[in-house]
Amino acid sequence: MVADCAVVEFIFIISRFNSCVFYGLNIIGELIQLYEAKLAHTLNGWPVPKLLP
Repeated sequence: MVADCAVVEFIFIISRFNSCVFYGLNIIGELIQLYEAKLAHTLNGWPVPKLLP
């Protein structure tokens, strides 16, 4: 019974870790999209939206 509990806890930790990793990758993807949008605006001479750093 103790082993079962440990396995369940381990799986729970792994699943939480995976969600953190995917969330981090999602944020990185968003930043890349923002950068690409800013770059496209700069190259085309369009005004860059204020929300972009």
